[in-house]
Amino acid sequence: MTEIQININEGVVDVEKSVFNTSFCSILGFDCVINYMSFTYIYKLPKRMETFMDKNVQVGNTKKPRFKVAFITDLNMAITQGSSEVKKVLTGTESLLHSIFCVTEADTDNITKLLTSKTRNDGNLYFLVAFFGHTVNRKGIDKIEVISAALGSYSKNVEGYVGYFATSQTKYSVNKYGKSADGEQFERRGIGQIVISLFQFVIFWKSNKKSKNIYLHCDEKREVTFLKYGFTKCTKTMPTKAIELHHLLGISSSCIKEL
Repeated sequence: MTEIQININEGVVDVEKSVFNTSFCSILGFDCVINYMSFTYIYKLPKRMETFMDKNVQVGNTKKPRFKVAFITDLNMAITQGSSEVKKVLTGTESLLHSIFCVTEADTDNITKLLTSKTRNDGNLYFLVAFFGHTVNRKGIDKIEVISAALGSYSKNVEGYVGYFATSQTKYSVNKYGKSADGEQFERRGIGQIVISLFQFVIFWKSNKKSKNIYLHCDEKREVTFLKYGFTKCTKTMPTKAIELHHLLGISSSCIKEL
């Protein structure tokens, strides 16, 4: 089994090919991802995200993009065969999602099982897109922070469901990221919108570029945010396919509500 990790600024990399030439994971520099999306799909980067495009970090003798995107298309394989960096992404995602979905023990337990349980290697299609950064460490230890992540599932006929999604409420601080950091929060920069878009693009690619839906449910306070991301409200109950994917992730039926 294979995974791809691209650690230098290569300009335009075929993200679609990179994702699908690997068995379970592709990690790409953020600049590579955005350059490809811009040239191929005329994707417009939110202006406040431009600051993350050209940042690098020295890890040992290697220069890496400071900010990267992980496309983990088979969580089961990532858990059992992922590299050190992949393991850090999974651990960082677990920490981020726990910080947001901390109201019920059922959610925190389910998130942990999805991201760590080797016994859950049941052939189902669990899927993660994560935006993360390499932090500054004077002792030479390579640490990362997962800043935004969408954890979900997709079906064999390529319908997608976002079960857990979050963007970090921490700051882009000098202590973590060096003197070029602006000290402002990661939220409200458009990071989450990019992660959701990339999640949807992978579903689009898997359906051979035939338009397919992705679903999620949210509380009323976040409804406006997701409408801005391009989601539309279900007029009745969620479609059966979406509910099946919801159950696949281990989320309780009581969480599915009409908006």
